[in-house]
Amino acid sequence: MPDAAVIAQRVAGLDQTGEALSRSVAAIDWTLPENPDAWAGAVRSRVDGARMSVGTVRTAAEIEAFARELRERSEPPPPIDPRP
Repeated sequence: MPDAAVIAQRVAGLDQTGEALSRSVAAIDWTLPENPDAWAGAVRSRVDGARMSVGTVRTAAEIEAFARELRERSEPPPPIDPRP
C-alpha cells in the first residue's frame, strides 16, 4: 500500500492532467454544420461505401457459434504440483 505522500503526488499528477485536458477541449472549435441532415447523410454514405472484409461480416448467431466452438476446443492448463 503506498503511503500518503505517494498518493498525494499521484492525485496532483491527475489534477494536472485533467487541467491540461480541459484546456485542450476548450481550444476545440465546436461548430455544428449548417445542415445537420446533410452532414449525417454524408457520414452515412462514407460509412456505407467503406469496404468490409468478408471475414468481419458475421451475424450475431455466427459469432456466438464461433465463441462456443472456441470454448469447447479449449483445454485448461495442467495442474501445478504444489511440492517444490
